[in-house]
Order: sequence, then C-alpha cells, then structure tokens
Amino acid sequence: MKTLRADILERAMTAQGLNASALADKLKVSRQTVSNWINGRDVPRPDKLLRLSLAVKLPLAELVQIERIQREPIVAFRMTAHRKARPTHFESAKDIGESLEALVPRLPFNKFVGPPQLHAPTTEYQYVQAAAASLRAEMASKTLTRSG
Repeated sequence: MKTLRADILERAMTAQGLNASALADKLKVSRQTVSNWINGRDVPRPDKLLRLSLAVKLPLAELVQIERIQREPIVAFRMTAHRKARPTHFESAKDIGESLEALVPRLPFNKFVGPPQLHAPTTEYQYVQAAAASLRAEMASKTLTRSG
C-alpha cells in the first residue's frame, strides 16, 4: 500500500512558502484535492505525485511510503478513461491472484517454455518496431494453430 507522508509534505510546503491553495494552483488541482492528500484521505495519482515532488523539491522516495504486507500480491493494472482504481478493484485482483495460485501446481511445467527474450534491447524506433512485429507474428501463428 502506498501512502503520502503528509508531515514531510507540510514541512516541504512551509520551506517553499506554499500553502495548500498555492500548491493546488501550481499543480492545477483543486484546493480540496490537496487537502485530501494532506489529511490522508487520498493519494495523488502518479503524474500528480511527480509534479508534487518537483513543486516541493523532494524526491519521491521521501514523499511516499510503501508498505508491503507479507504474502499479499503486488497488483498493477491500468484503468481506462482516467478512472481511478478503487479498493474493490484491488480486492478483486487479489482474489483472482489467489485463485491462480491454486492452479499453478497443476500447470505442465515440464513443457513450459520461458518467455522470449529481447537481445540487446534499445529504445530506438526501428528496434521497437521490429520487436513488436515479431511478437505480433508469433501471436498470429499461435492463434491460427489453435483455430485451425
């Protein structure tokens, strides 16, 4: 679970001469949003968290505290159309993870082939395009094999 360290945020705001209204204006959010962050009712989205970090001149690691609960899966997924992930979404994802955990011992690992690996990966456009084309071709051949 990720929480904003409000005490550190408030000290940094004071050091920068910012009150909640000024910070809200700087981040282009409402005063209520900043108040919710400070009072622990909400945590900024990643893009706002980055801008907050820059505005108060603190590294993200100082602003955010990440608590990991033993045996709790790490859940990561994207929401569509600027929707916010709610606690029910995370609970559902954890339930699915627990269900899959029971399935893992029954998978045929002796036939399992590891995922393909990229060789000498770069961020160059042509390399990314070639890797994507290769993956699409592999996926298409698997789809044809299953349906045919």
